[in-house]
Amino acid sequence: MHSRKKEQSPRASQLTDFYFHGRRICITLFRYLHCLGKRRLTSLMKQYKSEGIEARIHKRKKVMLHNVLAKEDYERVKDFISNYAELHVMPLPGRIPQSWRSDVFLLPTNCTKISVYRAYEAVVKESGFRCV
Repeated sequence: MHSRKKEQSPRASQLTDFYFHGRRICITLFRYLHCLGKRRLTSLMKQYKSEGIEARIHKRKKVMLHNVLAKEDYERVKDFISNYAELHVMPLPGRIPQSWRSDVFLLPTNCTKISVYRAYEAVVKESGFRCV
């Protein structure tokens, strides 16, 4: 290698070609097509160089967070919301241009998030379960 420096410095980043359906594309288009940010792509490339093709495992995989609910709690919340919706929803009058679905329902305007949560709290206190 011909260089003006006495020693050749190691390459900071390797030359990489990006392909989509067999055609070579620029990195910007590649990131756009795969919905990748710059940092995410560089971390994926770094992992590939060090470990090869391998699934990424999150560091907190084995540690349960303090605010994680049990599966029964999730089922109970889902059932409550479904029952509450059956009692209080109204069909959408007419069709909105952005909506192509005919099964869209609305809660009345007096049903706020906090009022639904308070109703849930009341049901939970009656049943003796843990409140979420």
